[in-house]
Amino acid sequence: MIPHASKPYRCILDLSFSLKAHGKQYQSVNDATTPLAPPAAMSQLGQVLRRIIITMAANCDLSVPFAFTKLDIKDGFWRVRVNDTNAWHFCYVLPILTPNVDMDDLEIVVPNSLQMGWCESPPFFCTVTETARDIISEIMDRPLPPHPFEDKMLTALPLKSSTTAQGKITIIEVYVDDFIGCTNNILPAHLTQVSRAMLHGIHALFPPPAITRHCGEDSISESKGPPPFSNTKSWPDDYSMQVLVFREGKAYSHQLIWLCQVTRRTLN
Repeated sequence: MIPHASKPYRCILDLSFSLKAHGKQYQSVNDATTPLAPPAAMSQLGQVLRRIIITMAANCDLSVPFAFTKLDIKDGFWRVRVNDTNAWHFCYVLPILTPNVDMDDLEIVVPNSLQMGWCESPPFFCTVTETARDIISEIMDRPLPPHPFEDKMLTALPLKSSTTAQGKITIIEVYVDDFIGCTNNILPAHLTQVSRAMLHGIHALFPPPAITRHCGEDSISESKGPPPFSNTKSWPDDYSMQVLVFREGKAYSHQLIWLCQVTRRTLN
């Protein structure tokens, strides 16, 4: 059990150990795993920030700022199902606080979801999130119904949005469980469309409790994030959006992303 900032602990299974029973040595779960997850799902992780920086550098215009938003998947691995047969590979003894408990009173957890500690969990999970990103991009230009969470993403902009100085760039990226939206068109109608596409696209792969009928929280995290479009010193999180403005080759939003002219020329 690993201490965690937003919860008492995070459960990570050690699936790398081997077991010996009745004189026979058994492989660890990780060693006995046959890789089946698409490795390409992990190949984009190192390119996300690079693509965002290149996009902003190639479309630098002081009159057309970029707005960002980030949506986080809550308890991401646990939202990807594992069938009843394979769930036994992840079983573990439920931790107890009372010492010297009788063996017959121990409880075993058999989780029907991906677990931290399994070697195939990251690529399988990233396969789902990359698919959700593809869905978001596919529905971005389609008429979409309102989403219950969109009002939390859309409030007054810190910069005035005119009808004459708007860009045409909108990109959606995903880094493991973080969905990042970036656009230099900050007209309310466009930001509403981006918000709806992201929310509906994520819920298409990570359904809300109203669909799954479970008693947990929504798959889109509601626990973090500064006020929408605020100029705080923390990077925008969850439902918030924030505007980034280039000045003299650097991007400012109270938290600086340094982008010197040399770096921009190299990226271009």
